[in-house]
Amino acid sequence: MQRNRAFIFPGQGSQSPQMAQELYKNSSIARAYLEQAEKIVPGLLSACVGDASELLAQTEMAQPAIFTVSALLWQELPVDFRQGYLAGHSLGEYTALFAAGVLDFNTALQVVKIRAELMGKTAQKVGGGMLAVIGLDGQEMRSVIAQLQLDTVVFLANQNSPQQMVLSGTNAGLQLMEEYLGTKDGVRSVRLAVSGPFHSPLMAPVAQEFAAVINALPLAEPQLPLVSPTTGGLLTTATEVRQALLQQFSSPVLWTNTVVWLSKHGVQNLVEVGPGKVLTGLVRRIDPSLRRFNVQGLKDVNSVPIQVAEKGEG
Repeated sequence: MQRNRAFIFPGQGSQSPQMAQELYKNSSIARAYLEQAEKIVPGLLSACVGDASELLAQTEMAQPAIFTVSALLWQELPVDFRQGYLAGHSLGEYTALFAAGVLDFNTALQVVKIRAELMGKTAQKVGGGMLAVIGLDGQEMRSVIAQLQLDTVVFLANQNSPQQMVLSGTNAGLQLMEEYLGTKDGVRSVRLAVSGPFHSPLMAPVAQEFAAVINALPLAEPQLPLVSPTTGGLLTTATEVRQALLQQFSSPVLWTNTVVWLSKHGVQNLVEVGPGKVLTGLVRRIDPSLRRFNVQGLKDVNSVPIQVAEKGEG
């Protein structure tokens, strides 16, 4: 295995209209998978091949669509190149499980569909959302939450980079946080276009329902090493994978820890497989010494292995 290479898979927020159009038109294998995905998630073709961009704004569609496109791009990469560590941000962990052979495509997509539906269900029950904060580290963010006595309604959900945190909370709690942060020099906050307080204890109303789904999953042993942003470490067995998935639903995404772990274990090249460039942008802020590549479409599939080789990787 290539110990100096890792593949990373994006989560919700990376979607864009027609992100699978090139795959659908030019790859017969991808077309067959997309048509199969449409049977599992009706409307998916319209969302990521056609012009139905309004569908991609919905959690219930965005997550299955991003998973599908990322998984198909992974399969388009040369087999001998698909060697290295795997990690995914939130939803992207399910793409990493598919890439590692832990879940087959249909099963992974069905689970992602259920996950997205339950997240949407939580949003309807408890409301709330997510707030990105730039300019404070994790410890500072926790101190602000405690200072404002918002511990039961606002939570640190994502540690995306040393200076980019994402909070989950009730609408009222996030509004108080926005007002306070607006008084601080060098700090910026922006509401994210998501429908609920994901990766927080506020997901509890449906966490047990999702746990039943995870416990029933037929998980195979990982064929490639998985690094989990939920636990911040390596997952080497199906049992460890299951436990991480049970935690993930209402636990923070430790993306900074994940990138630091990969760097400390010899990774020099990071390849983001899927729509957008969100993760490589975060990696640049965490460790700019890491070389970053993106596979967003078929045009990247052959050029990325060449580029990595040209950078000196064996």
